[in-house]
Amino acid sequence: MGRQLVNEFFKDNWDKKLRDEESYLIFLKEALEGKQPGLGNIILNSEESSQEVMDVFRTPMVGYKDYTVVVIDTRAFENGGTLTVDIEVGRADAEGAFLLFHGDSELPMDEWVPKDKRLDYAWIEPDETGKLTHRFDRGEFFRLGATGHHRRNEKGSTNAFKARISVKSGSE
Repeated sequence: MGRQLVNEFFKDNWDKKLRDEESYLIFLKEALEGKQPGLGNIILNSEESSQEVMDVFRTPMVGYKDYTVVVIDTRAFENGGTLTVDIEVGRADAEGAFLLFHGDSELPMDEWVPKDKRLDYAWIEPDETGKLTHRFDRGEFFRLGATGHHRRNEKGSTNAFKARISVKSGSE
């Protein structure tokens, strides 16, 4: 129903000036409402313009792509803004490809994703960081796709990633 990084829980509470109990209650309510906090469905607005998600990507067993998808809702930013995704990849062996797409686009399954089908792209090796950015004119849905590369990783290999997804509004 949700996931919360315990080591960052107290820091986030301090930053948001919330008591631990208040913050945990918010987390529980979001989980019960089906928002799946921390599991990949990100809704950003002026009150909460940044969120984190932690997940796993996998190298395909068959074919070229096997995406872990994070849906990002920026519709509250009617005047647009800049979407930034700061990514940390875990220590396991698999290298990750991270691609940002419009929310209504079909995720390509080809070996190489052409520039006109993606908004931004980052290749991140184990225990490394990377960043995706995209300027948008009005709020919309986006999709972050994470996958392992079929030639550079062993089939079926996995790794974890953590993504801090944030929007700076167009008026800032």
